[in-house]
Amino acid sequence: MAEDGATSGPLIAPYLATEPSVVMQALELATVGPEDRLLDLGSGDGRFCVAACQQYDAAAAVGVELDPILVERSAAAAQRCGVGDRARFLAADFTSPGFDPAPLCPGHPAQAFTVVVAFLLPEAEARFTGLLVNLAARGARVLTIVFQLERGGGLQLRGRAGNYVFLYSAAPETG
Repeated sequence: MAEDGATSGPLIAPYLATEPSVVMQALELATVGPEDRLLDLGSGDGRFCVAACQQYDAAAAVGVELDPILVERSAAAAQRCGVGDRARFLAADFTSPGFDPAPLCPGHPAQAFTVVVAFLLPEAEARFTGLLVNLAARGARVLTIVFQLERGGGLQLRGRAGNYVFLYSAAPETG
């Protein structure tokens, strides 16, 4: 897995390395497997993407991170762990208007990502909930780490692991 460390900046959430045990709990809760394509929003050092491919044999994983230094570290970690062909990373702001993750998973339809990971502060929730709801509506299982979504209209809590991992899917339509 990727290295530990912490940095901060004007981001959606500061980079705080998630404990390896929490990474494994999250990926197990989402039942990640060989058919899955994982999208990590705010991927930090890439440990979710690397673990999904290395430990759970995910078909692909893409990490989106604002900090280009962390993107470089993530790509290096994926190469070191032998999953550089399946784990990719890019520097981008997924909260910017018009951000579309579909092209990030080439060779797959728009609903390509089956698992989405987000470790973001509650104060920034309004900036990314729409994207999570949209991805869940396309069939993705949504994992939030540390913080439970408070304004996740369109998302339904499906499970949790300990106090730090929450699994959501699209809420059933009513009416």
